[in-house]
Amino acid sequence: MLDQSDAKVTKLKEELVNTKESLNKASLEHEVLSHEKAELGTTMFAILAVSVSLFEHEQLSLLDSAAADKFMSMIRRDAIIERLQN
Repeated sequence: MLDQSDAKVTKLKEELVNTKESLNKASLEHEVLSHEKAELGTTMFAILAVSVSLFEHEQLSLLDSAAADKFMSMIRRDAIIERLQN
C-alpha cells in the first residue's frame, strides 16, 4: 500500500513538473508574441507615416503642377495681350 502511495506521489510530481514546464513555455511564447506585436505596431506606424508623407508630397506635386499651369496660362495671356497692343 505504501508503494502505491509513493507511486501516486511520484506520478503527481511528474505531472506537476510537466504542467510547470508547459506553463513556462506558454509564458515565453506569450512574451515573444507580445514583443512581435509591438514591433508590428511600430512598423505599421512607420508605414503609415511614410504613406502620409508620400500622399502629401503627391498633393504638393499636384498643387505645384496646377500652379505651374496657371503661371504658364498667365504668361500666354500676357503675350497675347502684348501682341494685340502692338
